This record gives sequence, structure tokens and C-alpha cells, in this order.
Amino acid sequence: MILPFLVCIGVSIGFLVMGIKIRKSDKPAGYYTLIKKPEVDSVKKYNNAISVLWYIASVFIIGNAVPLLFLEKDSPELVKVWIACLIWLVVLVSAYWIIDYVRSVNKKRRRRRIRRKQRVL
Repeated sequence: MILPFLVCIGVSIGFLVMGIKIRKSDKPAGYYTLIKKPEVDSVKKYNNAISVLWYIASVFIIGNAVPLLFLEKDSPELVKVWIACLIWLVVLVSAYWIIDYVRSVNKKRRRRRIRRKQRVL
């Protein structure tokens, strides 16, 4: 099962490249393809958080690919690899939602502070 391992390594290298590209980007990067790019106050912090998601995805795919080297073609242990992939997907989407939620909460807090300062003045 060398070919599936090499495919997983290729995908993980692609994820690493995307993470590096996003970290160096000056514009906010969206994690999903079809979602509008978010408006953020600190582009650098947001892009760093998204790039960390891509790095974690890459490491997890490599971790899931290693058992493919030692398993036979029709091994029942492949079910564990697929379940781990599904768990990875749920964790990754949840992490993105958490980042988005924290960003929106911080945005609301900033607006409240500005309103309070305007009332005082």
C-alpha cells in the first residue's frame, strides 16, 4: 500500500505549502472555498491561526498515512484509519468555527468599547 501512502504525503505537502502561503499573505485567507473572505481587524493574527489549522491538518494526514505502509490491501484495520480521518475532519471544522466565533466575539467587544468611549466623550 505504498501508493496510498505517497498520495497522502503529497496532499500533506500541499497543505504545508498552503499554510506557509497563508501565513505570508497580506489579505485575510478563508479556510473554506465558497465562503466570503472574512473582515478582520488583525490580518496577521487571523492568517497565523488559519495557517496553524493547515499545519495540523498536514501532520494529521501524515500520521494517518503511516499505518498504510504496514497494512495489507483488504485489512480490517483500514476502518480505523477511515474513522480517524472522519474525526480529523470534524475536529478541523470545529476548530475553524471556534476561530471564527472568537473573532466575532472580539469584534463585538471592540464595538462596545468604542460606543462606551463615545458616550463618555
